[in-house]
Amino acid sequence: MVIGVGINVARPEGAAVAAAVPDGATVTAMAPAGLAEVLVGITPGEVLERVAPALVRDIQAFASQGFAAFAQRFAQLDALQGLAVQLSDGTHGTACGVNDDGALQVLGERGMLTVTSAEVSVRPC
Repeated sequence: MVIGVGINVARPEGAAVAAAVPDGATVTAMAPAGLAEVLVGITPGEVLERVAPALVRDIQAFASQGFAAFAQRFAQLDALQGLAVQLSDGTHGTACGVNDDGALQVLGERGMLTVTSAEVSVRPC
């Protein structure tokens, strides 16, 4: 198994990012902060020491209980719940949480769909 976790310890190079807005103007936004700006002086090794125990615990919980170990916490943090979504195959619907396996449930014109693989967009069509 390979698990990737990305944590910015230092602010990424090129901290300012230019973005166009609908009226054609360009605004400058700051890049994501680094953890060392909040926990001053923390090193990558110290971040690993803090993150690894919880990651190992969660991997073990998933191995023994599957998605059920995370379902309640996921439901509380589900950013798509109740939003209109469009899937990469063109299907439109409303995100209705996830099932017991963690698959996205989308209520569409043909009823409830179980989505296990797709790009999901919340952008207006």
